[in-house]
Amino acid sequence: MLMLEEVGKQNSKHKARMLIPGCVYNITCSIEEHPGGEEVLLEQVGRDATESLDDVDHSTDTREMLKHYYIRDIHPGDHKNKVLRILGRKSSSA
Repeated sequence: MLMLEEVGKQNSKHKARMLIPGCVYNITCSIEEHPGGEEVLLEQVGRDATESLDDVDHSTDTREMLKHYYIRDIHPGDHKNKVLRILGRKSSSA
């Protein structure tokens, strides 16, 4: 499992990873082919793109394509900490 910090470092056109909910995807090979332009994806690499994906009306085919880019889940501790940050709380282990 990957830690969020590791995903955050993979944020270039040549090594592009993003989170969509709690799973890591390697989108490097799809950047230049994205119908909305590569800039749209490059703004999201290295971070959680769930909200951005949901904000745009993506087709079922698009969501199916994500399966081909799946790498693995994020580390469970990072997922818990992320949820706590969203709720405005601090982790008791921090």
